Amino acid sequence: AMPFFHIGGSAMAILAVAVGCPSVVIRDLDPKGLLDAIAMHRVSLMFVVPAVILFMLNVPSVAETDLSSLRLILYGGSPIPVALLKRAMAVFKSGFGQMYGMTEAHGTITYLGAEDHDPDNTERLKSCGRAIPDVEMRVVDADGNAVPDGTVGEVVCRAAKVMKGYWNRPEENARAIRDGWFHSGDAGYRDRDGYYSIDDRVKDM
Repeated sequence: AMPFFHIGGSAMAILAVAVGCPSVVIRDLDPKGLLDAIAMHRVSLMFVVPAVILFMLNVPSVAETDLSSLRLILYGGSPIPVALLKRAMAVFKSGFGQMYGMTEAHGTITYLGAEDHDPDNTERLKSCGRAIPDVEMRVVDADGNAVPDGTVGEVVCRAAKVMKGYWNRPEENARAIRDGWFHSGDAGYRDRDGYYSIDDRVKDM
């Protein structure tokens, strides 16, 4: 359900091949077709954007569709409204995992696991999780200085999997990678437990 030209789709496809599991590929986004494919092929794992979760929930037959094979629904690409996430958790009755990242960092840099999807913990559901192993993250101000937990700034990261640079775009590279840190362009904050939340795009602001 994620396009193959994007890291979200291509990474999942490569991972499926690497572990030897079958993949169900749907050419066009059809919410009912997606639900039918889950039931027909006994899909256990899927990765979608929050808008697709909303589309599937709005299919009239969703309550009658056999979705019992689903173990984990991964989602990412944009923040998800807490009300929508709670509704999805009640309907799909599977585990949920949020992935936050970008193509420049080969996809995921934070993960909010199924154990953190407690419908009674609204603040935790607003976050996109903690940094995954081997990824360093922090939130900085306009001058690149780290800001205190709870303060909104730009999310930056560094890791071996972060790109070396954009092809033939030295000016963009100078803006994106500074002192070894990749500047995501996302505005967010970290709480005292190390969970990150994304508020907006710095470039939009």
